[in-house]
Amino acid sequence: ELSRIHIDLNTQHFIDEYGRIFHGVNVVYKISSYLPNLTHFDP
Repeated sequence: ELSRIHIDLNTQHFIDEYGRIFHGVNVVYKISSYLPNLTHFDP
């Protein structure tokens, strides 16, 4: 079960019921192949 989240109107932070602040997101878009190429570096 997920915690309830509210927005602090003074700081604009997302805060859960335990007082933890959510301060970012991570989105990763992957296409085939999911394994890295080990023969050369490709950032």
